[in-house]
Amino acid sequence: MINYIGLVADVMGILSFFISAITLLVSHTIFKNISRQQTEYNSERLELQLTLIALRQNIWDDDLSDISIRSKLRTELYKYRQKYWKISSLTCLWHIFRALQITRNGINSNNREKLCTSIDYLIARFSKQEETTKS
Repeated sequence: MINYIGLVADVMGILSFFISAITLLVSHTIFKNISRQQTEYNSERLELQLTLIALRQNIWDDDLSDISIRSKLRTELYKYRQKYWKISSLTCLWHIFRALQITRNGINSNNREKLCTSIDYLIARFSKQEETTKS
């Protein structure tokens, strides 16, 4: 009976070693991907910020009557969400979600201020540079 317990303990020790090694490899890969995304974000953030500033200005100037402005805004928000969701804060993701919902459901004078508030938050977010971690 004692030999079986020792055998089970040995097998569990070997399994835990392999699981630890796999976890180490996976976490290193995730860390490299996040570092790469942070570097990419830092190089593209000003372009994203300028695009959102121009679209926000178009929203106010055109009173959002042009569907091409809404389409361009949605495209930029989807692009950001797809590319940087792993390094985005929950608040940033919430503002993207809210802006997308408003543009999908139709924009009127009541929710235009909410849309611009979310865009303002994202513009402010893009002024912050991500701190890249050394690998």
